[in-house]
Amino acid sequence: RYADCVVPRVLKATLDGSLDEYREENGKDAEVFIAERCNEMKTAAKRAQERSDRVFLSIYLKHNPVAEAMGVVVGVGEKSFTVLVPEVGAEGRVYLDDQREKFNHKLVEDGKGGKTIKVGPTEKHRVEAGLDWQNLDVKLFQKVRVAVTCKEEMPVDIKVWLVGPY
Repeated sequence: RYADCVVPRVLKATLDGSLDEYREENGKDAEVFIAERCNEMKTAAKRAQERSDRVFLSIYLKHNPVAEAMGVVVGVGEKSFTVLVPEVGAEGRVYLDDQREKFNHKLVEDGKGGKTIKVGPTEKHRVEAGLDWQNLDVKLFQKVRVAVTCKEEMPVDIKVWLVGPY
């Protein structure tokens, strides 16, 4: 850890009487500078761990894709929405433009800041997949069926596809 490396140096500088060099180099008290730097390093390490977990999950899903799972909508944009997929323990964004061949979509705003995306299968997809549903209102906390796999392009991440209503 960064703090484990810095503490002995600060202790030595304190004992040597050269702690003022830190102030001159950084324009701050050494203690403040060191505390800020330790916090930055801790945050960076946490982000690296989270990204590593996401890459591992993505590679796992590349070899073991989830064909169908329940997802809960936790965010709605203009042409996409974010779902939490408890089965894989991750959130992912569903980009409806990537599924234009399968679904038509239209954003509806309620005037109070709430958004709903009206989704319906294309006629071709409805016939080919034998779908028995015609409309899906995607809004906050709505349950939907999704598929989860790994993105083909870089950076490595998960890819979430809309399957239909839950």
